[in-house]
Amino acid sequence: MQYNDGASHWAFIKANFYHRDDQGNKYLTYEDVIKRAMQMYVHRDWYAYLYGCDGQVCNDALVDRQVAKYPSHFKGKDIQAIKDYSRGKVVFDCSGFVHSIYDAPDKNAAGIIGDCENVTSDLASGVEASVLYKKGHIGQDVGHGCFIHIASELQTFRLEVIREYNWQKSGMWIKYCDYSGATND
Repeated sequence: MQYNDGASHWAFIKANFYHRDDQGNKYLTYEDVIKRAMQMYVHRDWYAYLYGCDGQVCNDALVDRQVAKYPSHFKGKDIQAIKDYSRGKVVFDCSGFVHSIYDAPDKNAAGIIGDCENVTSDLASGVEASVLYKKGHIGQDVGHGCFIHIASELQTFRLEVIREYNWQKSGMWIKYCDYSGATND
């Protein structure tokens, strides 16, 4: 399938990469979560960080609304540079990215890790598709010791090595994902 922009790509991700049970109910496996995150990383030029967002197409008015809603977050930042970088892209903040790939309700980073099960500070014991947390930030384990996150304005998704980042906790969001068969590679 060919995509022209982030909006059509994001719509494709939300419409695909899931399973249905015998009653037709939609559910995600850990593989679906990883595929969704990796799709967004592969097409990262169509995505950008904007605080307080979870999948909206960015325009100047959206940036202005976010600046008015969260003035302390944007204090001292170059708003015009944020508009220029983000305009036309699909925007997320870190928790918006994570809750969106799980099709879960909007929560901040602390709310997401608080909703997880099997939370541990021993990151080596976490399984692929686990949620990774440190105070004020959250990311997505995509297996093979790597994770994807989106950290701040003027950035897009980044793929990094878990052991090289200062994550404090790992947990499984069992309420929204079937982790059957997931390993800690």
